Amino acid sequence: MDNPYQELIKAQWPHISALYNEHAEQRPVIMMDVDNAELHAFPFDKISEALDEQSRTALTEQYQRAQETRQMVLILRDKEHKQTMTYTLKLEDE
Repeated sequence: MDNPYQELIKAQWPHISALYNEHAEQRPVIMMDVDNAELHAFPFDKISEALDEQSRTALTEQYQRAQETRQMVLILRDKEHKQTMTYTLKLEDE
């Protein structure tokens, strides 16, 4: 199955990683808003409290695994296509 957002994430990676690194001490979750072409860094707690219980549990597990393996969580939101996807992405050494 092709991931229609793979190329977008790859193209935006320099911006995604720079934003993460800017807030690395807080270990943020990065939100990519496809419709508005925006990136935001949020504390995990702020993101998780906005979710329903099932989504919160899944994101918590994903976030914990990411932290244990030096990775980050990216949430991609595309309202036009009614898609919200999460990715665990490897962090690069600076």
